[in-house]
Amino acid sequence: MYLLDTNAMIVLHEDLKSWKNEENLFTTILNVIEFPIALRMDVLTILFPLPESYIKGIEYSTNLRKKGTPIATIDIMIGVLAVEHGLTLVTDDKDFTALQKIESKLNICNTSKFIDSLLSKKK
Repeated sequence: MYLLDTNAMIVLHEDLKSWKNEENLFTTILNVIEFPIALRMDVLTILFPLPESYIKGIEYSTNLRKKGTPIATIDIMIGVLAVEHGLTLVTDDKDFTALQKIESKLNICNTSKFIDSLLSKKK
């Protein structure tokens, strides 16, 4: 199961329109705000942060700042939702590697590897 970051949706959006949700694909409301076209992608389930998600986001932000590697709040919250839901984050955004260093449960896959894995399953 995968959570698509905005950059992955931009790359994949034409293809996603015709897919069935065989891969259990997710995104967040934050990504939809950045890329409203995602609303046309029926294959995606949209996740929303809960109050406790924001508490976890504050913890991540505090730890990242202590390490001298702050990242954007939206990216922190996308990472929180990926971890909370046990999803692999599909992204090409290098900022998430800083988050992965403080949260070992954050799994990341770049977009090209994600596409390759889907294509190999279709064969």
